[in-house]
Amino acid sequence: MLNRKPNGRPCWALEEAVESEGEPMYARLITLTVSPAEVALADRVSKILSAEMPLLPGFHSATFFCDPQFGEYAALSLWATKEDAVIGGRLLCARAEAAIAGSSIPLPASKLYEVYEPEGAA
Repeated sequence: MLNRKPNGRPCWALEEAVESEGEPMYARLITLTVSPAEVALADRVSKILSAEMPLLPGFHSATFFCDPQFGEYAALSLWATKEDAVIGGRLLCARAEAAIAGSSIPLPASKLYEVYEPEGAA
């Protein structure tokens, strides 16, 4: 299924948004590793994050993905500004941590990236 931004355009149309605003967008990657017995909890965390992301300022889109064989779950979200991505990441990680409290799942990892267009790219 193709991920869509809140305005209904496919997320690959992101280049237009990056170029039109002149300022870079930012990507936040949140990862969670679980055991096979904790897959349902990882799915619950993903649902919580998926419901809360669109409510946060500067949120643009999100894609969730996993490697169930290794228990790796991730959410890649795009944000209008670095500040939005930092604040959003803090809130979402706190929400994920609250959801896994009391389990043996390690705390989620989170990393911030700047979105860019390689020079000379068509």
